[in-house]
Amino acid sequence: MLQYSLNTVFPGFSVAVVIVAFISAFLLCELLAHLEVWRFIFDGPSVISRNYKKAQGGPFVVRTPNNLLTLVSSPKHIKELEDAPNDCLSLAAASKELFQPKYTMHGFEWADRRGTDGVGFVRVLRSLLTSHLPALLPDIRSAISVGLEEELAGHKNVDGLRYSPVLPMIEKVVTKANCVIFFGTQLSCDSEFLEAALQYPKDVFILAEIMRLTPKLIAPAIARVMNSRHTAQKTVFKILSPIVEQRLALRSMNGNAVESPVDCMQWLIDTSPRKKPWTIERTVHEIMAVWFSSMPQLIMATTYTLHDLCLHKEYVEPLRWELEGAQYHDFEATAHGLPLMDSFIKESSRLTPTEAISVRRMALKPFFLSDGFKVAPGDWACVPMRAINLDSKYYSDPMTFNGFRFAQTNHVDGVLSSQPSKYTDASDTWLHWGSGSKSCAGRYYAAVVQKLILAHVLTNYDCELADEKAGRSMWWRTSITPLAKTAIIFRSRNDPLSRRDHQP
Repeated sequence: MLQYSLNTVFPGFSVAVVIVAFISAFLLCELLAHLEVWRFIFDGPSVISRNYKKAQGGPFVVRTPNNLLTLVSSPKHIKELEDAPNDCLSLAAASKELFQPKYTMHGFEWADRRGTDGVGFVRVLRSLLTSHLPALLPDIRSAISVGLEEELAGHKNVDGLRYSPVLPMIEKVVTKANCVIFFGTQLSCDSEFLEAALQYPKDVFILAEIMRLTPKLIAPAIARVMNSRHTAQKTVFKILSPIVEQRLALRSMNGNAVESPVDCMQWLIDTSPRKKPWTIERTVHEIMAVWFSSMPQLIMATTYTLHDLCLHKEYVEPLRWELEGAQYHDFEATAHGLPLMDSFIKESSRLTPTEAISVRRMALKPFFLSDGFKVAPGDWACVPMRAINLDSKYYSDPMTFNGFRFAQTNHVDGVLSSQPSKYTDASDTWLHWGSGSKSCAGRYYAAVVQKLILAHVLTNYDCELADEKAGRSMWWRTSITPLAKTAIIFRSRNDPLSRRDHQP
């Protein structure tokens, strides 16, 4: 009957042709759907932004090669993610899938519910490190100043100008500063350790991505091959193990009788369980995991801030004015303050975030939003941070860089801000650090490091991008990574040519 009807309308048409056409159309649709899924790998932020606009404030779903992302943007839904119990929506489980620690971190197995096994890293970073920042600040500043000058001295000099690839330089400077607060000044001067400590997070990211795209059946074999070539984590583990062994022994024998070192490694040891003490290996693994999490976002955010300092020169003099006044001395004494610089860094992070999403959670069991939207086990719930940052509903003229947008007074145009805020704030519209009780515990330290790096550059150098028109970032999944080749030209302010060029 079907063949008769088709032949009546289209002579010579056969059922076989219809079937082939339907199959072809189906396969084409499947192919396009799969292409969209794999497009997410290289264009994730754009895919999320398009769907965010279509959703008009409601939840929406984005397919990725590994799972589904359910993205929410309303304050109500963000609060529901924050309040969900750990055994339902888990930050740790999402991180575990993201970084594949079993394969990438010396065989270290994370629990899906971090914190249930005696991990004290939140207290270490949020309370102990933050409270010690004023005392540690001189050592951090010294490490940054020495690190920057060593890097600049080694870069190409053309007619007195230093051409410096920014990302590699900031990687080394941040590594040196982090070593001071994590391990003390001795290891921060150990070149072998510094090199391994810098390479270790890079190796983790590369191997984790390979593991996420590798079938589970062959993943262990691939990991063994890759790890045989990645020696950085073995070096870090080898150097830290005897130090940790010694410190654990001192804690066991002397309690508080001996004055303890003032660094994150010691605090992590002090907050580790006493009734069921960790082994040396477990302790080193925990320290390495916290070290890993302290590096990438800080490095990338600082790199983008230096890019913006070059692109928006009208902010240089107000920022220098702030550094030359009493506010900088207050900052050194308290590790807080410098509102103009704070706002500049925050605006840089708003327009050029290092991630398109925030508040990652993996569903360990079915989770339902209040309007019935379901997140299935294994899928993620998260917030489209970059899309919110660029939404005029939350920020006026959102595509324009306004360096003092968040300061009480805009020292460029003199306009008072109706809602001054801080870089380290965490809210449902400022998600750079996450949200709620699980927001980044080390954000106060990160802000101090960024301010000290910016202060050193502003005080000692005039700078400009070597090529302002060149691309400055690449996208991978939801990550927005600065390009290693982007270079800044640094000219010393003590250079007579620099002074002449900047005379009124």
